[in-house]
Amino acid sequence: MREISPDEIGDPAEWARQWILADREAAHVAGIVAPGAWVHSHRGAPGVIYGGGDGRELAAAGESLRAVTEHLVRHDPEDVLSRCAAELAVLEAHGSNGAVPPSCRECRDAPHPCRTVLLLVSGYRHRPGYREGWRP
Repeated sequence: MREISPDEIGDPAEWARQWILADREAAHVAGIVAPGAWVHSHRGAPGVIYGGGDGRELAAAGESLRAVTEHLVRHDPEDVLSRCAAELAVLEAHGSNGAVPPSCRECRDAPHPCRTVLLLVSGYRHRPGYREGWRP
């Protein structure tokens, strides 16, 4: 996915909404490819998982592989889709999509997002494009 730039999207709630939508799409596709609940099984030959931003080996066997696969299982597509729906509902209640007046008094009366929105946005602070000025 290309970087979601704050220069394109200066509003932190809209910036986060774009990331949430991207996560939702990725989870939807993963759920099609591997439907149903994901479980951790110790059957079969262990694989190697790479990542960390620089392609280094994160886990090859034993406890490190078990920890990484447990993380993956806890973030299966159904879980991610549910979390995305909840986060989008919070942003909508705070008026981030502009279609519905915000039910949050602070968001309705102030020219900036409230602390609740900034807290939600801060969950994406490690994604490209996050601005330090958006910290709650």
